[in-house]
Amino acid sequence: MVNAIKKHNWFTFLIGDIFDVGFKDNVGELSAKTKRLNQVYTKIRKMLLPIKDRILVIIQGNHDMRVSKWSGFDLLENLSQDLDVPYAPGQALIQLKVAITRARLKNPQKLPLTIVATHGWGSGTVTAGVNKLYRLMNSWENVDCFVIGHLHKPSTLTVSRFAPGSGIKTLEKRTLHGVVLSAYQEYPVYAAQHGMHPAPEVFFTIEFTWHMRTKETYKGVRRIYEPTIAIAQHPWAELVTPRSR
Repeated sequence: MVNAIKKHNWFTFLIGDIFDVGFKDNVGELSAKTKRLNQVYTKIRKMLLPIKDRILVIIQGNHDMRVSKWSGFDLLENLSQDLDVPYAPGQALIQLKVAITRARLKNPQKLPLTIVATHGWGSGTVTAGVNKLYRLMNSWENVDCFVIGHLHKPSTLTVSRFAPGSGIKTLEKRTLHGVVLSAYQEYPVYAAQHGMHPAPEVFFTIEFTWHMRTKETYKGVRRIYEPTIAIAQHPWAELVTPRSR
């Protein structure tokens, strides 16, 4: 994934569960963890350093929180400071501006786009994951896209809503997009211990573009540029570089 981010010049964010550790009161998990945290930290830091300028935010997951509670030290927050990347222990509000590039535009315009991302909570079926995503959508205003991890059951949700327009007797429709991510590990020991399904080997890309429409105002007809969001699901196999023959 790191190589793909560099190749395609993508932006990304880390949605949690970067670190985990087995503790002495859980012999099963202790035996499953074969590397010490400082070894894992060094490896992850080395892996992320080349793309630290492409990481929008690092979000804490429940496994990271467990390490913090037991040790009294937030390892993920330390990593974010080390990489100089914003850190969010709860929900992250990511505010972007996407430039409109057209030869006919004398002054380049930038469209605001917002993402709310959180690690996620609880467990459940695909339907439960979509319900949690819908719940998150209902707790924010003026957000374009929502992202949840943790549940390991990938799905997407698109919702449209009406809102009063800026003019008299006008109505506007806004479309919200949401995605529940899959897991990035193949099949960890704790998943096998709890009889979980293996997570689908997929990743998502969120493409921000724009479209133009005309709008009637009291001053006449004007052109309005609006954001367009496309969420696409891809197999992990796309990230594997084909071997040369």
